[in-house]
Amino acid sequence: MNRIAEISVSLPFTSGASVTFDDKIEVSLDCHVCRRYHRTVIFSKGESKGKCLPKKHPFPGRITAKEVSQDKRLTTVKYRLFFDYEPFTVEKSPETLKTSGKLTWARVSYMITCPACGEFTEGSTQNNLVRPLNYYCDCGQLLYSEVKEMPVLSWIDKDASPMEFPETSSCEKKRTLSCDRPQNNDPNTTLEFIRMLTVLILFGILLLICTQIPILLVAKTNPLIGLLAAVAAIPLWLSIVRPMPGLLQGIICVAGVFAILIVNIICLVKVVSWLIS
Repeated sequence: MNRIAEISVSLPFTSGASVTFDDKIEVSLDCHVCRRYHRTVIFSKGESKGKCLPKKHPFPGRITAKEVSQDKRLTTVKYRLFFDYEPFTVEKSPETLKTSGKLTWARVSYMITCPACGEFTEGSTQNNLVRPLNYYCDCGQLLYSEVKEMPVLSWIDKDASPMEFPETSSCEKKRTLSCDRPQNNDPNTTLEFIRMLTVLILFGILLLICTQIPILLVAKTNPLIGLLAAVAAIPLWLSIVRPMPGLLQGIICVAGVFAILIVNIICLVKVVSWLIS
């Protein structure tokens, strides 16, 4: 039994960013070769067969087309996938699983050139991510924001009847299957959380430096030196914690400036008192 599926991704990349989508895609399929349920299968453009993980045995299927298009806002890539499927059952306690031959998950990878610093960033998107997500370059430039679930998985072969592939309210158009996905933990989400937590900790340390050092200088040395340090802390903070990109970073930036301004006022009062005395 032949199946023809389409895997598409549409993302609003930042203006000036250069994007190259990988010729390789990863999908979740029921493999009738090793008779396993929800196997990750890798297909590469130009190769006659896929590769079923983890044993890496050949899977009967191939990428027949890859199209990239762009409008004013979105960059879109579409992969057309042709593969064979044979129904089978999986004896798995406490129930017997009946395979369907439908894609339940996919991952599409790409390479982005940052418009701000020119560095290359490798990225990917897949169905089981927690959204919305903002992706940044190491320099802090926003590369794109991801709100809707991607990739979109759809059928274009005649054999994909509604009975074989039941639709739900969130999957009405083109028999979209992106609502049907495996419930596995995604390492990219964990890494993104760790990255954000690390950045927040570093911002907190920097804010302590910008606010406490001037106060210590006022108390322990000459108040004028403390005031100069407080004034210099504002451009230092703004050079590292820029108000853009991202709402959270903007809030942190404004809050930091406000805190440093309060320190400036405190130091100014100390200087005036010192001069009068």
